Amino acid sequence: MKLENTQTQVEKEKISQLIKETIHGGLRQRIVDEVRDMCEVTRIREIARRAVAELKEALKGLVPDEYLNEALSGFPEDLVYFAAVGLEGAVDKAFELAVLGVDEKVDMVRHGFLRIPEVLKSTLLPEEVKKALWEWWEWYNERFVLSAGAFLRNDGLRVCVTYNTARLFILCTEWCVGRRRDDCREECENHMGLDHVARRTTKRLQEILDEYGVKHGTTDLTLGNTKYVCVDIALEKSS
Repeated sequence: MKLENTQTQVEKEKISQLIKETIHGGLRQRIVDEVRDMCEVTRIREIARRAVAELKEALKGLVPDEYLNEALSGFPEDLVYFAAVGLEGAVDKAFELAVLGVDEKVDMVRHGFLRIPEVLKSTLLPEEVKKALWEWWEWYNERFVLSAGAFLRNDGLRVCVTYNTARLFILCTEWCVGRRRDDCREECENHMGLDHVARRTTKRLQEILDEYGVKHGTTDLTLGNTKYVCVDIALEKSS
C-alpha cells in the first residue's frame, strides 16, 4: 500500500510538472498577447481621453488649465499600463484555477471516486439502494453543477458532493478585494455557500434512503483541496 501511494504521488507530480511546463513554455504569454490585441490599446487611450475631457469640464474655472493639463496628461498611458498589468494578473489567476481543477480531478481518480452513472452499473448494489440512488441522481443532475460521485466498497457505498475549497477561496477573495470590501480573507475563509448547497443535496439523498428503508450515516472528508460532503450507505437493507 505504501509503494502504491508513492507511485501515485510520483505520477501526480509528473502531471503537475507537465502542466507548469506547458503553461510557462509559451502558452501563458500567447494568451496574454492575443487578449491584449483584442483590447485595442488605441481604443483604451481614446476612452481615457474622453474621461480626461469630462474631468476638465467639471473642474473648469476651479483649477488653472495649465495645472489641470499637467495633472491629467498621464491618465491615458496610465490606464493602458494598468489594463496590461491587470490582464496578466487575470491570465495568471485563470491558469491557477485551471491547475487546481486538474489537481482535484487527479486526486479523485487516485482515490477511486466514481461518477454516479458508473456506480449505478455496479452489481454490488442491492436493488433498493440502486433505486434510491437513481431517484436522487435524477433530481440532483437537473439542478446542481457541483461534482457528485461515490467511493464503492464491499461493505458500503460513500456518496459525496464535492467542491474545491482553494478554488472557492480564490474566487471569493478576488471578488471581495475588487469591490474594496474589508476583512476579505476572514469573510472568504468563512464562506459557506457551496457547503450549504452540498449539505442540502445530501440531506435530500438521506430522505430518499429513509423512504426505501436503507441504513445510512454522514461523513465529511477533505482530500487535498477538495471537500467531500458524504452519505455512507450500508449495502444491506435495514430490517
